[in-house]
Amino acid sequence: MYFHRNIVICKGSMTGLLVSNNAIVTHNSVYSAGGTGHGIDLINSTVSEEISNNLIEGLISVAAATVNSVFSGNAVFAASSFQQLTGVTISDNTFYDADVDVTAALADSTISDNVFGGVGDSLDIQLAMTNSTVTGNRFNSQLSFGTTITDSIVSNNIVEGLLLVTGGAITSSVLDGNAIVGGGVFGQLASMTFSDNVFTADVNVTAAVDDSTISGNVFSGGTDSLDIQSTIATSTIVGNKFDNDLLFKSTVNNSIIGDNKIDGYLSVSGLASESVFNGNKVGAGLFEQLTEVTISDNIFTAGVATTAVAALVTISNNVFGTLGDTTNSLHVRDEITNCTISGNFFYYSLTLEDTITNCVISGNTINYMVPHLVYYCTVVGNIIGPWTGANYGITHSKVNGNTFSHLTTRYTNNVVWNGNRHIGEFLIESLTAATPVAQQFNCSGNLFEDSVTFRHSAGQVASDTNSLNEVSINGNTFESGLIIGQAGETDQHNWTRSIFSNNCGTGHWVFNADNTNALQEVNIIGNNINGNLDFVCGAGDLDMPAAADGDLHIIALNYFSSYPANGTAAMVIDNAKSLGWGTGDDGAVIGSNK
Repeated sequence: MYFHRNIVICKGSMTGLLVSNNAIVTHNSVYSAGGTGHGIDLINSTVSEEISNNLIEGLISVAAATVNSVFSGNAVFAASSFQQLTGVTISDNTFYDADVDVTAALADSTISDNVFGGVGDSLDIQLAMTNSTVTGNRFNSQLSFGTTITDSIVSNNIVEGLLLVTGGAITSSVLDGNAIVGGGVFGQLASMTFSDNVFTADVNVTAAVDDSTISGNVFSGGTDSLDIQSTIATSTIVGNKFDNDLLFKSTVNNSIIGDNKIDGYLSVSGLASESVFNGNKVGAGLFEQLTEVTISDNIFTAGVATTAVAALVTISNNVFGTLGDTTNSLHVRDEITNCTISGNFFYYSLTLEDTITNCVISGNTINYMVPHLVYYCTVVGNIIGPWTGANYGITHSKVNGNTFSHLTTRYTNNVVWNGNRHIGEFLIESLTAATPVAQQFNCSGNLFEDSVTFRHSAGQVASDTNSLNEVSINGNTFESGLIIGQAGETDQHNWTRSIFSNNCGTGHWVFNADNTNALQEVNIIGNNINGNLDFVCGAGDLDMPAAADGDLHIIALNYFSSYPANGTAAMVIDNAKSLGWGTGDDGAVIGSNK
């Protein structure tokens, strides 16, 4: 049938045109004359239809499947309904002030360059869409997809309302170049490309994101700009702009979050694993648990906090905080293991609340460092403001080549402390009454510009505690002296199997003690100090046990400004014999000092 350039006026509830198979209906005007009738009804199986360039005051109603047909250039003034569409083109139509429904599946079809003027669901595709394209359209209100979208393209549309996909997954499809005023709600995203769209309201993804790419979009929502409420895996979120928060409310696995600008929070509420967070500019970061994650080259203007274990994590070349901050730049609230923290700039503090094990902390600039127990770690090449480990110690670790403003820590055990510069005070205290201040501590080649003190904390000295045990202090420069022990404390004692050698500098060296057997196998050799060497005893003599006790002491080849006076109680061997600085006696070799 060919129906061309007619004027049809239908009255009451009548239908203007009833169209069956193989019809061509073009350039007609169909008026309802104030009635409620349909403009055009397509009945039976509609194959190879062309409905084009008509003015239809009523609606278009399609009562059966439509195959290989064209609806083009029509002006439609009432709500319209289509059933199943296969191989259909709907293009260049204007649907004025009325919604359009597709009530069955849409396949192998194109919906392009139309104006959908309905104020509810401007276009509501209620069942699955497969291998189809929705492109270049304008929707006055909401664009809805009721179930799945597969192998399809939704692109370059303007949607004044919400883009809503409620019923199922979007799979192997492209959502590209759309301007969406009302935000979006999506179900599962699988093998999907989601790119170059602009959303001016919040976007929610209510199911999993898998094997997908979200790139080049602008998410302008004022609360949760993008809220991924389930898992994300093997996916990429890169190059997007978020005016507020980017939220991951479940796990992030094997994914890349990169080169995004996020004005609010980047928040991961579940485990982040085998993933990369790279090159982002972020307001603040919140992470639950991190495993095998790289966080690199980001700017976090308000810092980052993690609340659970971090393991096998690399945190490198980031900037945390802004100038003038007084809150934590990076705050890890649980233990971290096998991690690398390198090349970062912390405007304020790096705070580690639990044990740090098998980690490398290198090349960072840290305004303020608050560590927990440092265990089997390497701390190298950092510039650190105050290191305030007042409640925890450092064990089985290397601390090399750093610059510290000042440092306070407790209990160093099996530590190599080499080549560091200390601008302010260096203080190591005991952790408990039963622990030494330092043992198996190799301190060499350091520059100490302020005071250096090894001492027990007040009230934490047990009578059987070795204050320093197997300590080597060698080749350092002391510009403000060295203090061992704390004057006035009882039982500050027992400096055992230790050597102080080849050091230089200025300031007094003071060894405080109040117990017998205070020095056991201690050597002070080859030091050049422009200051006094003093041994200060509180309530008794400082005892260097005799050779019969198996203890040999060497104080030789040193230069100090002065030494303890000859024969005073301050320097007694075996609680009996006075000491001359040019001779040795009773287990001590003391000579050739100047």
